[in-house]
Amino acid sequence: MSPYHKKQKDKRRKNLFRKWHRRIGFTVAIFLFNLAITGILLNHSDDLELHKRYIKSDWLINLYGVKAPSSGQCLLFNHLENNICQLGSKIYLGENQIISQAASLVGVVQLNGLFYLATRTEIYVYTEDFELVETLNKQIGLPIPIDEIELVRQPKKQNNIDELLILSNQKSWSLDQESLSWDQSDFKLKSSVPFIPLKETQLTLLQNQYLDTQITRLKFVQDLHSGRFFSLPGKLLTDLVGVIVILLAISGFYAWQRRKEKMK
Repeated sequence: MSPYHKKQKDKRRKNLFRKWHRRIGFTVAIFLFNLAITGILLNHSDDLELHKRYIKSDWLINLYGVKAPSSGQCLLFNHLENNICQLGSKIYLGENQIISQAASLVGVVQLNGLFYLATRTEIYVYTEDFELVETLNKQIGLPIPIDEIELVRQPKKQNNIDELLILSNQKSWSLDQESLSWDQSDFKLKSSVPFIPLKETQLTLLQNQYLDTQITRLKFVQDLHSGRFFSLPGKLLTDLVGVIVILLAISGFYAWQRRKEKMK
């Protein structure tokens, strides 16, 4: 091969390399743009309160495969204007969500102006306006699992003052309201709290609210940033883009270095 043809071949090879280097770089830049935007959002996620805000788009929720429970139940409690209902892991007072992640609902009682809402693993203490005051759990001595919660009047104790009792592991426990400690009681709990199924109209309403509080914007941005939004293909594509960026950087530096040496 003559020096001229060799030079032309080398020139075509370099032009082809530069052309594909630009094309691949432009394609990867689209993914880098996504990484940059989502990275900035994640860096300021606390300021933007992304963990407190939720995705409400139906098609995005469907892409995540999230579905609302098909049924729920409500407590019958005469001291409240609105029913306390549970749908999945969420508990609602009327249409307002009061607990986002809870075990199965057990019951509720009112004592000394406070509401004690019991699930299988915790008791939530609320004011009359249903503002959360205290959460009682296993870490502070609450016997679990809770099978029943009841307000009883024991004539032999404290001049007929009502006492809060729970049933756990076939044993009754009474609450000391001052120390929030539990003492075993000889009183036998008999009554169970009546539950009713959610009515169709309320069920539909709570199902919509359930879906609207499943995916935080923080999770959505994190999934876009990592590629998890598109499941395994998205993660693999993100990994591939990362490898390509590394190769582009190395090849670009190599080409620049060779050009610099030739110019000397």
